Amino acid sequence: MTGSILSLTVAVPFLVGGGDDRFEELRSAFQTHLRVGKREEAYGLLERMRIFDSLDAARFRITVCLSQDDPIIFQEALEQIAATTDPEALDYLVKVATQDPSWEVRAAVVMALGRKVGDGAEGAILQALQDRKWQVQAAAIRALGLRRNTRSIQALIGALKTTQGRLRMDILLSLRRLTGKRIEAEYPLWYGWWESVKATYTVPSEREAAEAAGEKVDIRTAVKEGFYERIYSERVIFLVDISASMRTRAEEGRSRMEVAKAELRRVIENQMSEKTHFNVILFSSHVTSWKPAMVRATPRALRDAAAFVQTAAPAGETNTWGALQAAFADANCDTIYVLSDGYPTEGEVTIPDVIALRIRDQNRHRAIVIHTIAFLAGKHEIEDKEAARGLMEDLAEGSGGFFKEIIE
Repeated sequence: MTGSILSLTVAVPFLVGGGDDRFEELRSAFQTHLRVGKREEAYGLLERMRIFDSLDAARFRITVCLSQDDPIIFQEALEQIAATTDPEALDYLVKVATQDPSWEVRAAVVMALGRKVGDGAEGAILQALQDRKWQVQAAAIRALGLRRNTRSIQALIGALKTTQGRLRMDILLSLRRLTGKRIEAEYPLWYGWWESVKATYTVPSEREAAEAAGEKVDIRTAVKEGFYERIYSERVIFLVDISASMRTRAEEGRSRMEVAKAELRRVIENQMSEKTHFNVILFSSHVTSWKPAMVRATPRALRDAAAFVQTAAPAGETNTWGALQAAFADANCDTIYVLSDGYPTEGEVTIPDVIALRIRDQNRHRAIVIHTIAFLAGKHEIEDKEAARGLMEDLAEGSGGFFKEIIE
């Protein structure tokens, strides 16, 4: 799921200056349609307002559109904010990104500014790295990862020096997306690399960086490096698919389920510090949580969690939506890992695009990062690997997480 959620495929140029009467007419009609519940008509009017590039239009998008509890309106407003070029409007957006009382608004505008071409918004994004709310800092880290220039790389490496926990992984992923380098999230390593190349460095294209970083990993390499890589978050929930298709043989002598259990146990037994709070959720037709909420990673908790994982037996369908809702129910979670080999077949919501859209909407109030592992090594007679891959990609992309596909 990429691009605007509204399915407008033709770019519409902004109308810079003028058109005030027409803008007021459309704004009034948009708000009237919302009041009487005519949302489809309101969506159409909002599309038509794309042509307006002014201070009034920017204020409308911030004060009216971003306050709506509607993912389509919210996303379309961000698309329009990102396209703003009017100098007065840009000055206003910079102030919103750094001063608005709502962290959700600050974070959303910072992300929109990250997609702008040019330097005008960069100062606001850098300032947001120091925001009092970690969620806005996370948005700034993602925004810098969208701005393909050497200043972003330098700023992210600098932030790595003092950042801990979940945001450390966010910085690593933005640096990986900018450079294609698979370097651990350690400041001395990145600083040393940068000092050796910065004088002549050219930022690779998005495609080049993605190919260098590698989303597809063969199972032998994945097992050697660890499916989950290094865990930086201290508030993490692991979701593991235990549906019937996980019986599929993934490598010689081991099923997908056996490999998945071994990989998660390796994380639990070797990566959890006592500062970490965590939980494990297994899902097939039903969703089973190890604990009602995350618990501290004491030695006893780690032993109990590893034993819980070991009991998993593959059976039933794939209730991805139910598992995600169980994780989102924990108010303290900031990171979710999802390992699955299939597309949703059970639960309240099973359409992948709808799941991705609803999770994105829920997440604008949470800023949880979702890392996904599509475990597609091996062959199952009735699986749709493309559909499974698509949902996992969308969940990761929509939250700023990594997507990894495990293949033969």
